[in-house]
Amino acid sequence: MAVVLVAVAVVTAEMVARRTATSQIEERLRAAGVTGSVSAELGGAWWQPSLLTALATGSLDRVQVDVVDGRLGDLPVQHLTYALRDVVGEFRPVDGDVTVDSVGALDVRLRLDPAVVAAAQAAGRPIVDAYWVPCVAEPITPGPGGVPSGIDLGCSAAAVPGFLRARPSDVGGPTAPGADVLPESPSGVPSSVPSGGG
Repeated sequence: MAVVLVAVAVVTAEMVARRTATSQIEERLRAAGVTGSVSAELGGAWWQPSLLTALATGSLDRVQVDVVDGRLGDLPVQHLTYALRDVVGEFRPVDGDVTVDSVGALDVRLRLDPAVVAAAQAAGRPIVDAYWVPCVAEPITPGPGGVPSGIDLGCSAAAVPGFLRARPSDVGGPTAPGADVLPESPSGVPSSVPSGGG
């Protein structure tokens, strides 16, 4: 009986920690200028103590963030997915704050209106700043049937999006210097689609 009670307590604590941390990430995105449907998932299966382990080790196996029908500052996105693995950082149980120092891998997928991509390419400017996407987003060839209403872009790197590096108190709404260009990342390296488009 004692074992069952301990197991229930661990699962409950894990669920509370996940709920608090995911809410913090979602709020941080909104504070940074993201609109639309924002959701975050942390850890693996519900019965795995991912967040509790992270509190002790500073390492989390998985973080996924999705933005649907929203904006990154002034950039409209149909769908954006961040998938981070082997995340190292600080996870505070009291307020759910998550600050990422490094990741083993980051995969980013964006679906944008073709007009947005075409306008950025014609102007020779980045589509999205490295603060949001810290790797060069390349067009992804669509599968059978394609996605005529959007262009899929993607990239992978061992890099951390800017909004996960800064604490909420350090993140303000970005002031876009151009129609689809967001504030420059600390490295000053923008994420863009090659001017040739493919």
